[in-house]
Amino acid sequence: MADAAKVKAMDKVASVRKWSSETIFIADGYSLTFPDKSFIGATGHLVVFELRSASAELPHFEGRWDQKESALDIDVRGVSKAEQRRFKNSECKSSGHHTVRDTKNGWMYALDVAYRGEKVFVGTVGVALDHEASFKASVTFSATFTAQVIRATDGPSTHRD
Repeated sequence: MADAAKVKAMDKVASVRKWSSETIFIADGYSLTFPDKSFIGATGHLVVFELRSASAELPHFEGRWDQKESALDIDVRGVSKAEQRRFKNSECKSSGHHTVRDTKNGWMYALDVAYRGEKVFVGTVGVALDHEASFKASVTFSATFTAQVIRATDGPSTHRD
């Protein structure tokens, strides 16, 4: 029987191909967009959706798949590293980095995003994740050879000393 931990380690999300969403609230000037199909990059980055502002003055947000935690996380973009950390740690009236999965409805996630005390988005996002499994295999070949020496028989010879 396979070791469950080893099997889980082989399973990786490779892409997101479908999505659904329900918007309860979205701040003025923001839009929620989804790529047609998103593939995981070499660094493991897989973008699921974006919350974009029409204003360059305001931050935008990126929903991405967190392979390690098997979760949908939201990151703030277009701000300093310090502001990114504050959002991730739910500081300074910013929140929403971690989403909540609705286990009754498959891969549906509840989102509640706020930045510096201003609501940006409240709603749900559902995703269909494509998985791929990788494994290592080794094959060993062995062969057995049998050799037999057959000596020539003494017979008439045309060569004389």
